[in-house]
Amino acid sequence: MFTYFHQSLAARRWAIGVLLAVIALAGMRFPVPAHAQSGERCFPETGYCISGPIREYWERNGGLAVFGYPITAPSIETIENWSGPVQWFERDRLEDHSNQGQGVLAGRLGAQLLELQGRPWQSFPAVNSAPTGCVYVEVTRHSLCEPFLSYWRTNGGLERFGYPITEPIRETFGDWTGNVQYFERRRMEHHTENAGTPYEVLLGLLGSSVRFDVFTDMMGKIAYTSTRDGSLDIWVMQPNGGGKTNLTNTPNVGEFQAAISPDGSKIAYVRGTPTTQDQDIWVMNADGSNARRITFNEQAEWDPTWSPDGKQIAFATNWNGNADIYVINADGTGDAVNLTKFAPRTSEYSPAWSPDGKQIAYISDEDGRGPNVWILQVGDQDNTRRNVTNVNTSEVGYYFDKPTWLRDGFRLIAERKFSWGGKELLMFNNDGSSQQYMIFDASAASVSPGGRSYVFSYANDIHVTNIAGGGWRSLTESPEYVETEPHWGN
Repeated sequence: MFTYFHQSLAARRWAIGVLLAVIALAGMRFPVPAHAQSGERCFPETGYCISGPIREYWERNGGLAVFGYPITAPSIETIENWSGPVQWFERDRLEDHSNQGQGVLAGRLGAQLLELQGRPWQSFPAVNSAPTGCVYVEVTRHSLCEPFLSYWRTNGGLERFGYPITEPIRETFGDWTGNVQYFERRRMEHHTENAGTPYEVLLGLLGSSVRFDVFTDMMGKIAYTSTRDGSLDIWVMQPNGGGKTNLTNTPNVGEFQAAISPDGSKIAYVRGTPTTQDQDIWVMNADGSNARRITFNEQAEWDPTWSPDGKQIAFATNWNGNADIYVINADGTGDAVNLTKFAPRTSEYSPAWSPDGKQIAYISDEDGRGPNVWILQVGDQDNTRRNVTNVNTSEVGYYFDKPTWLRDGFRLIAERKFSWGGKELLMFNNDGSSQQYMIFDASAASVSPGGRSYVFSYANDIHVTNIAGGGWRSLTESPEYVETEPHWGN
């Protein structure tokens, strides 16, 4: 199956060659390189300038008609584990990979925009053939017909647009309604009002759409662990990194692993010493007031997570000698119930409640294959559960930790930890399929209430990015402190 975000460059070049040979796109021509100065060229329309390799690429490959005006200054951004010079345009994002010998590459904004809108291209109906006069692209199972086919062929084809990732669909932008088709990198629009002119097919303003949708999922607040005041404390901040506030600051004790309640009114957390058995689950108001202990045991409790209705908290504990997942009323009343007593000699921890409350994802080594992501049906008397990642960790050299659900209830993100010490974030479906590498050396992902973005820990700082991919930025930028374990809540 074609995977958009994480195909290697070599694989993509091979696929390009195969596609060109298979569909025999006769008549394709590429723009002839033209000399362009590398000095600045500025545009009073937006107030930004272009220069160097990005200017050369812009001028050589269609300029204003293809890319539009620049809408940002050049800056260093991190995109899919690559960092380098990036500049955004109305219709594109240009990335300067010259230091890697690849030159300037266009961003993959067609698929990214659909993902940001909550309708990933894989969710669109595919086809098994193309009508007469059209081209069928088996890689994505979509067709390419006129007038988009001619435009695709004569303006750079696969290199410039990528594969088609939808069939033509009808959409409305402002006061215009018409047929459009999405490609990996672009959106083509059929403007019948311009029939017979060079402007019958126009390119959508995807650069503007994606750029100004990046980091706009700014609702709620982020709780996290920080050593900024000398010990482990629970802090909160706004999703843009502002308003950082220490909520705990208790002398001679640590507070960590914060989890915000679904309604945003309370925060569950662990209070104690991380390296000892002296750890209990506490709950406080979202402003840090009325902190109260809800577990009372000589053994450690950790990994608190709220049920979607806010009435219960699941957590891990080694009350019985091995780690198990228990659930307790959020106000501390009643007895805690062991959800994983079916596996008395194995370890179960890192619980994460699904958005609908019917499942809990967690880590277990129940089947002797090492720590994998499992999913348990909540309230099922038969303890129905399944190993989702299902690898033999000793054979593959990695294991899993800290699963978290996306808001669609279908996908998860988890840490994949390697035996040599490295780690990365991995996204996958709830049956373990369609695994997509996200960010290397990152951990502790938490998805935004709006479902489009997530925060994570990297190099002792908290960062934010979009699930659809693209750049990411630091929210803490404090190398002298440890700031980790973020949780994004309402």
